[in-house]
Amino acid sequence: NTKGGFEESNSIIIYNHGFPDASVSPYALQEWKEVLAADGSEGAERSMPDHGFWASRFPRKLCEHVLKGFEGVTFVAFNTRGVPGSSVAQPSKVEEAPAEFESKTLTRDLADLEIVMKHWAVRCPKASRIVCGLSTGAFLALGYAGRPDLQPSGGISGCFTLACVQDIPSSVTLDFSGDQIEEAARTGFVSQAFFPFQGAENPQKWKLSAGYLESYNAFPSMKELGMQLTAPTLILHGQDDKYFLN
Repeated sequence: NTKGGFEESNSIIIYNHGFPDASVSPYALQEWKEVLAADGSEGAERSMPDHGFWASRFPRKLCEHVLKGFEGVTFVAFNTRGVPGSSVAQPSKVEEAPAEFESKTLTRDLADLEIVMKHWAVRCPKASRIVCGLSTGAFLALGYAGRPDLQPSGGISGCFTLACVQDIPSSVTLDFSGDQIEEAARTGFVSQAFFPFQGAENPQKWKLSAGYLESYNAFPSMKELGMQLTAPTLILHGQDDKYFLN
């Protein structure tokens, strides 16, 4: 929502999706290229896909709200590694897990956020930088806000989260059942339900390394994390959620 292009943005908001979830369509890049190509054709009009490149309703609605309510803001949403649309070599069907899904971990997702934030810091050097997220993406945003070593020069200006857990390391028992945790300990892998965008007969069952479950322990407790935060932080959580933060 800028008049002079991304480079003139005064703020960047970078959104992290939850898990199992995605932000953008697996075909977003190809669809955008087709939109640009059609825009330059004689008699053709720029036609956006019905889903507007989004794979999930929440980031779409958040983006709409941000762009309608604020001037000079760039909203960035991306899929972390292993989520459809994040791979160089896409599977032939969306029902098939990308190769990177099996070795996915939360620390690698945090590294993805670092790369995305630093890319946009270079692209929009004048902009303040805000990180946000939903659910798993919420505690990744908090984890990033507490890691100045991962942030671009000048750091970040703010962080806001929605439906974050109260304690990251122990929340593995919220995201995975006892049977899944036992399976991971016994075999080194877990069968994870995933809902790829436009997948037939969702959910799919994809193989995920036990390393994903173990990576919850790479994050500090909320008390420790609170002392490490480098920017003003807003935590939003509804009281009707059974994991409401006291």
